[in-house]
Amino acid sequence: MREKVWWVWALLFQVGAIAVVFMAGLGCSSVFPFVPEQRGPTAQSVSSWYLSIEHRIEEGEGLPLLSGVGLRVVRRICPRPALSALHLDFQEGEKPRSPLCDLFLAVSDDGEVFVFAVRAGEFPSFSLGHLDPVPSSSSASFEVGEGGGTLLFAEKNLLRRFRLPSLELAEILDRVPSDIQALTVSPEGESALFGAGDGRVYRWSWSEGMHPSERALGRFDLERYFSHRNVVSAVAYHPTGRVFFSGDWNGALFAWKSFDQDPYGGAFDRNIFGTGFFTETTTTRPVPGSLAARIEQIAVNEVGDALAAAYDSGHVDVWKVRGLLKRQRLLHHRGTVTLLSISPDGDTVLTVGRDERIVVSRITTEPFPELGTVRYGNERLLEERMPGVRSAIFLGNRTVLLGGSSGVRLLQVPQEAITPRKIEEVSVSERQDLTEMGGGVASEDEGSPREEGFE
Repeated sequence: MREKVWWVWALLFQVGAIAVVFMAGLGCSSVFPFVPEQRGPTAQSVSSWYLSIEHRIEEGEGLPLLSGVGLRVVRRICPRPALSALHLDFQEGEKPRSPLCDLFLAVSDDGEVFVFAVRAGEFPSFSLGHLDPVPSSSSASFEVGEGGGTLLFAEKNLLRRFRLPSLELAEILDRVPSDIQALTVSPEGESALFGAGDGRVYRWSWSEGMHPSERALGRFDLERYFSHRNVVSAVAYHPTGRVFFSGDWNGALFAWKSFDQDPYGGAFDRNIFGTGFFTETTTTRPVPGSLAARIEQIAVNEVGDALAAAYDSGHVDVWKVRGLLKRQRLLHHRGTVTLLSISPDGDTVLTVGRDERIVVSRITTEPFPELGTVRYGNERLLEERMPGVRSAIFLGNRTVLLGGSSGVRLLQVPQEAITPRKIEEVSVSERQDLTEMGGGVASEDEGSPREEGFE
């Protein structure tokens, strides 16, 4: 009898040992929650096909991009710059550095996709083929991940994701209950952020390594963010990827810290939210001083120290991201602003309006510590009628790549102002106390938003 008992216990021990080894090989996913690998700021995209195209362009194989080709959108495609290149933790008074990139993707009016470079004023290019289906509406919007692995195409309430460079249709998101009004891609190129007509901001993730057990922890591929009371008409990511901004038809502008894993461990949260620590809750904060008008565009410069919002009234507001401090309000147009871009140093603002004019202004900052004041100024550098401009990308602080109905061209920003400088002196003691917080986040499967405990 004792021998039988010993044999049973020995068998159970061996089975248990085998099970432990097997579970360890699987990462113990059936026992412990699966934690996806943190994607560092220097991680490249899944695809580096653009490097071979860049090499072929250097060898002179690229064909000239036809100047008469109508382009719906032009976007930069580069691997995400290293944290040292972003230089986000710069000291006061120190100008941040800007990463350089001169490889771009363009989508033509008939759905053909080009990759091109900027070489001494020329634009050698390669065609990747045509999108299928071809965009049928002029209101369709496109965005490209900076890593060059994904092209997004939004039309009405459908969002299509194409793989690059094959242009293969990877998947279609059809779970958005209202039309998509604004679209952007995260700096990592692994998720999309879009505003919709139902007053919600959505975040769609397609490449996060989620385990099925994580659904019980509240993680989903489509998240909803609540705070707006009207149509969300503009969205933009901060270069860190953790923080994003959204604006609506009422002129409400919010900064969000997303419900997500943070590759920087929350190191830069203090610049906007003053926390300096990592949480897995969503925090939202209203940006002070926005205009009570419909927000048409939001832009953040490459290094993340300047934020701007453009309105249907023709005005543009500019903030310093650290502390969300208002710098200037500009009047660039007599109607809707259709395009907004900021230079890497955050001091030059470019807009295009429905009036078909392109306007460029420079913002100046002159601190007076002994008086406790800061003197902000602005001066206009350029104002010119330029029909058909749909994209504007700063290449450095003084050169802009323009794309539109007539193809692409380079614009040099003048150094001399064409209008007298306007000065506004602001007391340092008038810094806004940004302690208000609110909002919530929910998955698409939940019937109502989950209110988070905000710090």
